[in-house]
Amino acid sequence: MIFDDNSYVDGTLLLLSLFVAGNGMSK
Repeated sequence: MIFDDNSYVDGTLLLLSLFVAGNGMSK
């Protein structure tokens, strides 16, 4: 049951890291 799971996880992690980085910079 594999359907491009890696790209989905990578995208989520990228968005998450960007969100966290933005929050840290704004504080």
